[in-house]
Amino acid sequence: MPLDPISYSAVKKLEREIDKKVEEKLAEGVDTLRVNTISPNDSTVTLQGTIICNNLEPSADNAGTIGKSDKRYASIYVVNLYTGDIKLTNDWIITERDSDGSVIRNGVRILNDEGEEVFKITEDGIYFKGKKLKLVFEE
Repeated sequence: MPLDPISYSAVKKLEREIDKKVEEKLAEGVDTLRVNTISPNDSTVTLQGTIICNNLEPSADNAGTIGKSDKRYASIYVVNLYTGDIKLTNDWIITERDSDGSVIRNGVRILNDEGEEVFKITEDGIYFKGKKLKLVFEE
């Protein structure tokens, strides 16, 4: 069911009311702010400027996206980053999973854009294309 058109001034008034409510809640020390959309066909909420918060939490595990393939953030500054696989723009992957899907204890694998293992680094050694490298340390 399409929504009735809304005027620019009504939208601006609504934005001011939302801004005021957000400022009031932040001043009260509220640490959770839920944003629900008005339109059933659009789940986009645009917030501009600097947003200061202690936690940013998705609605469920493994849900949601930050940024898009054509609208990426320039920098992310964090102290600790907890993640699963890291997929690079050239389609190479850094993963903590072995070829059988199990988690590698104290190690990682680097896969090329075809999904083939190029490097595997564990406490037992460094492997290149499945062969253990012999390392010689000299002074």
